Parts: sequence; C-alpha cells; structure tokens
Amino acid sequence: MPIIAVLFWLPGLINPVPVDFSNASPLFQWVNDGLSPLFARIVAMGIVMISALIINGVINNNEIFDRNTFLPALMYLISMSAIKEYQVLSPIIISNLFLILALRRLFNIYRQIPCKKEVFDATLLILIGSLFYFPSVIMLPIVWVALKILRPFVWKEWVIPFFAFIIFGIYLIVALFWDNGLINWTDYVSINSGQYAMIKVIVSWPYYVVFGVVFILVNFSGYQISKQSKGSSLRFRKIISFFIFIVILTIAILISVKYLSNEDVYTLVGAVPLSLLITFYFNYAKKEWLSKLFFYTVFILLLVNIYLY
Repeated sequence: MPIIAVLFWLPGLINPVPVDFSNASPLFQWVNDGLSPLFARIVAMGIVMISALIINGVINNNEIFDRNTFLPALMYLISMSAIKEYQVLSPIIISNLFLILALRRLFNIYRQIPCKKEVFDATLLILIGSLFYFPSVIMLPIVWVALKILRPFVWKEWVIPFFAFIIFGIYLIVALFWDNGLINWTDYVSINSGQYAMIKVIVSWPYYVVFGVVFILVNFSGYQISKQSKGSSLRFRKIISFFIFIVILTIAILISVKYLSNEDVYTLVGAVPLSLLITFYFNYAKKEWLSKLFFYTVFILLLVNIYLY
C-alpha cells in the first residue's frame, strides 16, 4: 500500500504547493501551522494510509465478507488520492480518521455487554472530528442508529451520547475562554464556511470516464448487497442496514455542503462508504476479467490525470 500511495502522491510531493485553509477550523489551523508544504503532504498521506488500514481491520474483524480482504483499504486509499488538488493536509482527511475510529467502536457494540464505553467513545470521536470539519457533525445520529439496529433497547445506552456531548461541550467552552478563541470558533461553526473554496479542481476527460465506471460499480455493488442479504444471517443484515444509514448520512453531508458552500468534496467525504460499497462488487464478481477491466481502467486513468493534467 505505501508504494501505491507514493505513486499517486508523488507529483505533489515533488512539487508541493501550499493551500490556503484560512477558512478552516482554528484547531486545524493550529495543527497545520508551521508545517512546510512537503511535510504537510507527507503527514496527510500517512493519515490516509492509517485510516485505510483501520477501516480494513473493521471490515475483516466483523467478517462482513466470507474471507479476509485488503480491498477496503485499497479502495479508500484510491478514493482519497484520486484528485491531485486534494492531496494535501486538509480538514476532511483528519475528520475521516476520527469517523473511522468512531465506526470501529460502533461495530464493536454488537458483541459487547454492556456497551456504554463504546457508545461514549464513538460520540466523542465524531465530535472531535467535527472540530476539524464541522459538517461531519451530521454523522452524530449514527450512534443512535447503531444502538437501534445492532442492540436490544437499553435506555441507559441511549442517553450516553447526551452525556458525552455535555462533557465535550464543557471542556470545549472552558478551553475557548481560556485561550480567548470563542469569536474564531463562532465564525467556524457553519456548514457554509467555505473551507475548500480556494482549491480549484481541474476536471479533465479521464475523470468523466472514471465517474462513469464508478457509477456502474456502485450499481453493481448495490445489486450484490441486495442479493447477499436475502440468504444471509441476521447479523449480516443488521450490519448492512447500519451501513445503509452511513451512506444516507454521508449523502446528507454532501448535499448540505454543496447547497450551502458550493464545494465539490464528494470523493473525500464519500470515501468511507464508497470503499466498502465498491468492495462488494469486486469481492463477489463472477466475471473476473470484467472486474479487472474496471479496476485497471480506474487505476490507470487516475494516474493519467495526476501526471499529465
């Protein structure tokens, strides 16, 4: 995986260009402040690889597929590296890491009795992620969705997220008053903050072909999920239902950001569910030659765009 990551990120590493994230959260600016463009890109690539490995472990540990696979990690890495203009240390890259860590905790509640710690941790992780990219706070309802789908009803578990939110809010407010940063954060807490407004993505013909292939893969994957769910165990159907809600909330984030900020961050925000969704097709594809054709078409065209455009 490091070789593939370097292959995608190499042009940016050779000629790193600083990106203006002056509209990003104060916490992200504090993290990013003082980092050279080259080192910031190296850190970003490292976070993407770590996130890919974590999401891959979540998939394999929960036995969603009939055998262990490295495809979710590969799909996430490619999704996050597909657009060269986004190959920088950015708020969504960090926010996605916290979201993936939260999902790992939520997937564990299926086998934990009790699961208060997992619910508390997942809520805090999503809230921390929203400090880097505020629209990701829309993912917060996924905690209650997980409890509804994966657990029998226990009212004490359902109120845990509220306690996590209160504790998180108290610590945040105290920190802001201590650092006199309340005004800056008031400006940031908005979905239309325009954090990616300074990044101009060059759309070339390879992207249109890739978009068409990905659209086909998503439809094939949806068919495979529907097919596999019919004859599968109750546990598998619950996990798939949970995953569908992740997709729904991801779409809600994308629509909100597009409508309020007019920012196209589909690949970054959608990388988490997309990595699992496309894996379904590749894992269950009966025509191996066709799946290889799809994969190498996307892989090569993305590299063509990164190196030649």
